[in-house]
Amino acid sequence: MAEDLSWRQLAPDEVRVLEAGGSQAEDWSRIRVAPGFRPETVSRCRLSGAVRLGAFRSPAILHGIPIPSGVRDSRLHDATVHDDALVEQVGLLSRCAVGPGAVLWRCEAIVQDGESSYGNGVLLDVLNEGGGRPLRLCEPLSAPHAYLAACYRHRPRLGEALDRMAATYAASRRSREATIGPQAQILQCGLLQAMRIGPAARVIGARHLANGTVVSSPAAPACIGHGVEAEDFLLLEGSAVESGAQLSRCFVGQGCRIGR
Repeated sequence: MAEDLSWRQLAPDEVRVLEAGGSQAEDWSRIRVAPGFRPETVSRCRLSGAVRLGAFRSPAILHGIPIPSGVRDSRLHDATVHDDALVEQVGLLSRCAVGPGAVLWRCEAIVQDGESSYGNGVLLDVLNEGGGRPLRLCEPLSAPHAYLAACYRHRPRLGEALDRMAATYAASRRSREATIGPQAQILQCGLLQAMRIGPAARVIGARHLANGTVVSSPAAPACIGHGVEAEDFLLLEGSAVESGAQLSRCFVGQGCRIGR
């Protein structure tokens, strides 16, 4: 976790308030907090590694109901929770940064182990099930790019250039820390591994998501619904995957609807 001078160590009286509220840490000296942090907003938590906690002043909105923001009944390891977010009943939040105003509620685990490009750089074999027409996923992928990469195999230098562009983009997205964007909501989910979830996204009841990116914005939020399982995927703005759909090595473009 990069050092940031705006985060400070806990004062001894803050540690006492946290312990009185049922929280424990392997090493309180590794916990950093933002200006305006109030220790009473964190309760019954287990903290390990380098953890950063924001100032929880404004309520989070859950199912249309304002709920005090903060961190409760959760385990955090090498994690950052920014201002006014809510993390409640999360079994493990590890190597993940939670954006301002985001809500994580009743989730099994949101974790990352090692580096990931979050679905970028994954190779697909398209058109021919036997292979020979590889296409490398990346968030800026367009229909013309995909067509040229898959159908112009007789132009090897063109194919190599297109693949190099996608690989360069994938390398630029590599990180050791998963991210949950501002105002995103992750509710009643199973295991999320190596995920980058954009602002205002809604992930509700997903069973298992791994090595993926959910591109989202307040103007065009992306959604993942109940029972969904997805790995090695990219999901763009305004799209929805729901009703127990299963995705593997897949690019879902803007405004798509996938179910069952």
